Amino acid sequence: MCIHLSNTHSNGLSAFLRRVLWDKTQNTFYQLIRAGVVGAICTVVDMGLMMVVHYFGNASEALSVLIGYLVGTVVNYVLGILWIFRDQSHMNRGAEFGLFCIINAIGLGINEGIVYWLSTSSGLMGFFWARCIGVGLAFIWSFAARKWGLYKKQA
Repeated sequence: MCIHLSNTHSNGLSAFLRRVLWDKTQNTFYQLIRAGVVGAICTVVDMGLMMVVHYFGNASEALSVLIGYLVGTVVNYVLGILWIFRDQSHMNRGAEFGLFCIINAIGLGINEGIVYWLSTSSGLMGFFWARCIGVGLAFIWSFAARKWGLYKKQA
């Protein structure tokens, strides 16, 4: 049996990929996919730096999480304005970055709280896995706050 993909299917796929990866969009689904890709990139930067600082720099868990998170935040902001929420800003970049940092500071609090609760104070799980849960919860918070707060469509 031979499976044949017609041009309709491949054109549909290429149109979908173009919308997801390239076109300007305010579609929440496409932005969520983009935020997931950016989040994955930033998580590698964040957690990679966290592990290096903690294990090779002998920094505390809290300090290594903070350093990784701050670098990841800057990378996330830049990729976010260039790709996820392109041309959706309604304020100057300084004010926007300040609000973005407040959103991410709350995300940092979520991360630190989860790591402290699940790893440091209770010992329920290891530092790395506790951080993975913290990153997931911070992702949900950050996307929602940016989509429906910072980059909310003006009436």
